[in-house]
Amino acid sequence: NPTAAPAKAGALRDVLDRKVVGELTVEKLAYLVLFVVAVVSRFWEAGVRPLHHDESIHAVFSWKIVTEGVGSYRYDPVYHGPLLYYWTALLFRIFGDTDFVARLSPNLFGLGFLALAWPLRRYIGRWGALAFFLLVTVSPSWIYFTRFLRHDIYSALFNLVAVYCGARYYDTRSPRFMYG
Repeated sequence: NPTAAPAKAGALRDVLDRKVVGELTVEKLAYLVLFVVAVVSRFWEAGVRPLHHDESIHAVFSWKIVTEGVGSYRYDPVYHGPLLYYWTALLFRIFGDTDFVARLSPNLFGLGFLALAWPLRRYIGRWGALAFFLLVTVSPSWIYFTRFLRHDIYSALFNLVAVYCGARYYDTRSPRFMYG
């Protein structure tokens, strides 16, 4: 029956729009609960385990920027670009130099990656964006790399921003998205 499929799709959409409390819908509540799970899973005991070899190199380079000045960093193609080091150095300067603070930067960038689910809704649909949010929130690999001081999460975030900006530029032809 060709009329049954649209009714079912509409029913699924209606589930997300159902009000829970006040203006809080099922969709917004799902994002809120998943965001809390993501924050807890990324920050819980992030400074307890010792730094991995790669992390310790990145932390030391960042610490040298704080203690010896910004001129102490020299780009070396064997290592990663300056964002990793300068951003971590900024966090060291603000919060102190601990293992937890060393992992704070990838944690924050990982939450930024998750936050892109909301604007991506226009392209992958509401259920697709919610599934993306859920899968990235509970994926052991994503949890690991958003708790690990390496370049992976920075690359992932900026790649996804580039995809989003490309799609928005295609829709709007706005120069700001082309620059993005």
